[in-house]
Amino acid sequence: MKETKTNIYAILSLIFSFVFFPLGLAFGVIGLYQIKRTHEHGKGLAAAGIILSSLAFIGMVLIYSAVLFAVGTVFEETAKITAPLEYVEENLPTSQAEIGMLATVNSITKQNVVGDCGEYGFSCVKAGNGKIFLVIDVTVENKGVESGYLGNYIFGGDFKIKDEDGYVYVHDPNDPGNLEQAFPYGEIQIGDKIRGKVAFEIPTSATGLKFDFRGSIVYIN
Repeated sequence: MKETKTNIYAILSLIFSFVFFPLGLAFGVIGLYQIKRTHEHGKGLAAAGIILSSLAFIGMVLIYSAVLFAVGTVFEETAKITAPLEYVEENLPTSQAEIGMLATVNSITKQNVVGDCGEYGFSCVKAGNGKIFLVIDVTVENKGVESGYLGNYIFGGDFKIKDEDGYVYVHDPNDPGNLEQAFPYGEIQIGDKIRGKVAFEIPTSATGLKFDFRGSIVYIN
């Protein structure tokens, strides 16, 4: 009596279910189809390969979904501003005073439009959908003890807004929406003060806002 052999696709199905499950699944289906016609051995192997490959596929989908959910959570803006923005407190560490620059917030306003909205309005910028401009009137004083070094220079990137979700919004002095460079950037001598305005376009849903000048923090809301 001729011995019935084991279907090769059934064997491959079980092997590839651990190595590359798409092939494990495909070989399992082929194996079952051939076994039905040839009555070879290996039906259990093919079935096991299909089951293990399917479990691997489900596991991959779950892992991929979890990764997408985690990434989406990081970037999702869920909080909403429920009260007018107002100056709450100024927290300027001693170390900041020792190295030079101190920033004092004079006022904070919310605006839908910034810049020159005259007859032509070339420098007039409107806030984007779901966003608003925070315009901060700030005074910077050089409390340092020496001049002539890069730390005595003020740049647009020195001013930032941070929210509780970790987003950082940087003032761009080259953007006409930022009040046409209303803050006089450049060198500030020892003992001098300069005053100007910086603007930030932020989502209206942002909360836990902090105004940051070189590590000196002013809590906004």
